[in-house]
Amino acid sequence: MLLHRLTTDLYGCNAEVCSASVVEQTLQNALEAAEFKILGRTLVNFQPHGATAVFVLAESHAVISTWPEVLFASLDLALCAKAERGESVIEAMNKLLMPKSIVTKRSISQPDFQLNKTPEQDADMRNVR
Repeated sequence: MLLHRLTTDLYGCNAEVCSASVVEQTLQNALEAAEFKILGRTLVNFQPHGATAVFVLAESHAVISTWPEVLFASLDLALCAKAERGESVIEAMNKLLMPKSIVTKRSISQPDFQLNKTPEQDADMRNVR
């Protein structure tokens, strides 16, 4: 299993579209369009500004946080799916927030899960005590 991590920072966002409900709905629509299965979601509004929307996916998770007072948003996607599906989600958020600049960090990892080992055996295997 490969885990794709896509972390996107959006600078100089349009503050008028940083409302929690608009960002949440756009992210939901983008996830559904990319055929991710949404298992749950939570939206938190912060006072006086900003919001965080968390989507639990069958393929892992998607989180967006906004700081409209400084025109910034951060999107984190962790996906056990093809990275291209995540790229389309980034593009949708980019179109909504219209940032002046965007930085995306991409990584791929292959977690070493030992499903038939006890935590002690797994720690011994990695020389962690």
